[in-house]
Amino acid sequence: MLCWHDMRTLYCLPTVACLVLGAMHVQARLGETEKEIEKRYGPNINLKLTPGESAREKEGSYSYKGFLIFVSFFDGKSHAERYTTGEPEGLSDTQIDALLKANAGEDPWRKVVDKPEQKWWRARGGDVVACYSKTGLFPQLMVSTGEYWTFIGERLEQKAKKGVEGF
Repeated sequence: MLCWHDMRTLYCLPTVACLVLGAMHVQARLGETEKEIEKRYGPNINLKLTPGESAREKEGSYSYKGFLIFVSFFDGKSHAERYTTGEPEGLSDTQIDALLKANAGEDPWRKVVDKPEQKWWRARGGDVVACYSKTGLFPQLMVSTGEYWTFIGERLEQKAKKGVEGF
């Protein structure tokens, strides 16, 4: 399984102004289309979707109720959403719980890693994975489909193989 430290190189956060920290509920849904995400969060703050490393990917950035939300679209649907307040304190337990519930519905999350700097959960039999990391520029929660993690893992393996070709 990929570690958040391996993944952070794929997800660079832009410089963020201070945002309001509160126990607000952001209602997110993995699997939503670009139009559904814009209806939920408002327009992409980067004005256009950024292409990913493959034709199957696009990235969007949104600002909603004191959160910055970075969405990875894969085959036209949201497969990964990262949430941050831009504050060094990070998200509260209430905010994390609300975001997890919004992304898995009534299916319970099972915590699989519980370390001070990083927590991991699984839901829907592993089809949905979440990681809260206090490392990096700002603490953030990432919720992703298992399909997207598999795709990213395969891409990282391909890059690693290319990096050692010719030795």
